Amino acid sequence: MTARRLPFVVLGAATLATPTLAQVPDLLNALDAGGRSMGMGGALYPTSSDTLTSFHNPAGLGFVDSRSIGAVVRNLPRSRTTTTVNGTQTQFSSSGQSGSKELTHFGLNVPLGNGIGLGLSYTVGGFLDDMRSGNQFVVGFGSVPVDEHATAKSEFFTLALGQASRNRTFAWGAGVQFVQQHLSFSSTNPLNPVTGVSGTNHGIAGIFGVQIFPSNNMELGLSYRTEVKLSKNNSTSGFLDKIPARLMGGIAIRKDGFRHGKDFLVFGADFAHFLRVSNGSTAFSRKAQTTGGFGLEYNYQYSGARIPIRFGYNLVQSGGTDFASRNAFTFGIGYRPGKGDWSVDLNFANPQHGGTDVAIGFTYRLPK
Repeated sequence: MTARRLPFVVLGAATLATPTLAQVPDLLNALDAGGRSMGMGGALYPTSSDTLTSFHNPAGLGFVDSRSIGAVVRNLPRSRTTTTVNGTQTQFSSSGQSGSKELTHFGLNVPLGNGIGLGLSYTVGGFLDDMRSGNQFVVGFGSVPVDEHATAKSEFFTLALGQASRNRTFAWGAGVQFVQQHLSFSSTNPLNPVTGVSGTNHGIAGIFGVQIFPSNNMELGLSYRTEVKLSKNNSTSGFLDKIPARLMGGIAIRKDGFRHGKDFLVFGADFAHFLRVSNGSTAFSRKAQTTGGFGLEYNYQYSGARIPIRFGYNLVQSGGTDFASRNAFTFGIGYRPGKGDWSVDLNFANPQHGGTDVAIGFTYRLPK
C-alpha cells in the first residue's frame, strides 16, 4: 500500500470494502486540554483569563493582574476498533479508553501595565489514537485479517497580547500560533502492509478575540483562529496538510448572594465551529464541525478558602468520514486558599463511547 492510501485503511474506508462506519470517537481538532472549564463542559474557555486564555481567546489577557504559571496533566484518550465480517460486509465497533497521562498545557501570563497582558503557552488541541484489529471483507479476497494503529496529535505554541479598556468593560487580543502536527501509522494487513510511517509537519496560525462586559455579572467572548496550512516535507503531509479555522464564542453569568453572600454561582455556555477543509485523503478531510458545552460552577467558601464545584455537558459533533460524535458528562472540583498564591483543579468527563477523562491543573501566582 502506498502512503497516500494509508488513511483509508486507518479508519475503515479501505478500497474494495463495503462502505461502513468505524465510528472512531472524534477529537482530531477538539481535544479539551483539561483546564478549569473542563468540569463545566468547556463552557468558560472563551471568557476566561487564565493561562489557557492565549489558546482560546487572547482578549482575556487584558484582565491579567499578576504574573502566573499554569500546567495541566490529563489522559490522552484512545479508541479500540474491532472489525468482523458478516457475509460481504465489514462491521466496525469502536470503544473509548482512558489512554496515557501527559502534559497537555503549560502557560505563562504576564501583566505589562496599562491594561495590557502577555501570554505564552503550549497546548494540545487535537488528538487521535486508534488501534484496529479483526477481519475485513475485500472483494476478490474474502475475509482478510487486519491489525492497524494510527495516531495524530496537534500541538500549539502560542504568543499573544491582550488589552482591556480603562473601564474594563471591553478587551481585545491577538496572537500567533506555531503548530506541530504529528501523525503515525503501522499495519500488518497482508494486502497493504505498512510499518513505521510517521512524520511531523508544521504551520502558523493567527488568533484574534474580544471580550465584552454588558453588565457587572455578565461576560461575552468571541475569537477566531485562522486555518493552518502545514508544511509538506515528509511522507505524512500527503493526507493531512491543513488544520481547519476555528470560530469560538461563549457567555458567562455570575449570580451572587448564596449563603448570606458567602458563595456565588457561575453559569456558562460556549461553542466552537471548525470550518470545512480538504486534506489529501478522505479520512482526514474535515467537514464543518460544531462543538459546544454548558455547565455551572458553585463556589463554596470554607474556612477562608474557596472550593469550586462544577458540573456540565460537552458536545463534540462528528467532523469527518468514519468518525463518531464524542459527547460527555463532566464534573470537577477545585481548591483556592484564601491567602495562597496557588490553586488546584481536578476535572472528569465520562464520554458516551467509554473511557474516563481525568485532568489535574495547577496554577501558581509568581511573586512580584
